[in-house]
Amino acid sequence: MNDNNFGLFKITPQKGRKPKKEPMDLETGACPVAPEKAFRHPLEVAKANLNGGSVALGYLPRPGSKYVGIDIDNCLDNEGCLHQWASELLGDVDCFGVTPSGIGVRLVMPRAEGDEEQSSAEANNVGFLQTATALSPSRRRL
Repeated sequence: MNDNNFGLFKITPQKGRKPKKEPMDLETGACPVAPEKAFRHPLEVAKANLNGGSVALGYLPRPGSKYVGIDIDNCLDNEGCLHQWASELLGDVDCFGVTPSGIGVRLVMPRAEGDEEQSSAEANNVGFLQTATALSPSRRRL
């Protein structure tokens, strides 16, 4: 993935709520910083700065970026398997992150022509969070 829109989030647990995610400056470790400052690195640079636990990889789709972020809610059952409709929607895609809720998935995929007109920004405007947990093809419902 050759694109300079990757960065890291600091993840802070919040009792009874979704974890707080704040963009982090890779050079200084400062947090929070403006998304434009945090998400400007190649994937390899962002991955090299992962320290596990309290930090997660992120991607900020921008106009003209090579990739888009996809977030599909309520597509996993209680056993962590894709519902049939989600499996059909994802087709051959078998590498994605499981959301913190445990019932959704997120992935980054190449931008298709015309996506600029269809894309929408994440509501909190801090980018796409890709969790570290991958769902293997064996957990699909067929």
